[in-house]
Amino acid sequence: MRSAGYVSAILTGYAAISFGLLKILWRQFGAHFYWSDHSHDVQASFGLDVMLILALIFAGLTMITLRFVVPASLTVIAICLGEFLYLHDEVHSLPQIMLVVGLISGQLITFYLNVLIAIEGEKFRWRGRLID
Repeated sequence: MRSAGYVSAILTGYAAISFGLLKILWRQFGAHFYWSDHSHDVQASFGLDVMLILALIFAGLTMITLRFVVPASLTVIAICLGEFLYLHDEVHSLPQIMLVVGLISGQLITFYLNVLIAIEGEKFRWRGRLID
């Protein structure tokens, strides 16, 4: 169980960093990864986008180093939902929906596994103190 939680944290950390880099490439260079002629105007201000990108990359690095995985995964979920629901006025395409659903479901799995690891660790520590 512990190794599954670690592997999921590393994979979703890299996914969060990749999403942050995708946002940089999309915003700064106009690179669109869904298909060539589909793009939409940037709705968020530059400062807000910079904050979201830095938060995604920092949360991804936090998950890769396996510290504070639960708050980092909740941060990535909040950023993905906020970006998907509130920062764009137009209708999203199927690849965009699949990307966001994949990111959020991966983060939820990581959150669940790491909460189980934390509960298991606390249970064993509590038993050890009770026996001593």
